[in-house]
Amino acid sequence: MSYADSDYYYNEYGGSECTENVDRLLERASGVVDMLTGYRISREGIERLGEIQREAVKRAVCAQADLMERRDGDTSEPAEVTIGRFRYVNASGNERKDSGAYSAEAMGILGAAGLLYRGVEVVFYTNPHLFGG
Repeated sequence: MSYADSDYYYNEYGGSECTENVDRLLERASGVVDMLTGYRISREGIERLGEIQREAVKRAVCAQADLMERRDGDTSEPAEVTIGRFRYVNASGNERKDSGAYSAEAMGILGAAGLLYRGVEVVFYTNPHLFGG
C-alpha cells in the first residue's frame, strides 16, 4: 500500500517527471518509509496518526521516490566511498550527487514529525491494586 498517490506527488509535492511508473515508485518508497519508521505506520495504521504526521509521511514518501527516480530506482550502493586513503568506486562508476540510500529530506521530515523514534514507549497504567494500594 502506498501512502501517497501520483496526484499528490505531482500536484502537492511537486515531484519530478518519472521515467518509470510513478505509482510503482511511490509503492516502493512507501516500503522504505515503513522500514525507516520500524513498520509503526503499517502496524498501527496511518489513520491513527495525527494530520501533521500523515502529511509528513506523504511528503517523506515523495522525497524518497524522487531520490529513487534520480538513481533509476537503485538505492543499494553509493557510486563512490572514500575513507582516509581508501577509495571504493562501484562497478558502474556512476557519479551520484546523493550517496546515501535514504533521502535526507525524507529522514528530516520523518524525524521532525517524531516518526523515527525507536526508543521504549512508556505506558502508564494506574491500578491501585497492583502496587498494594
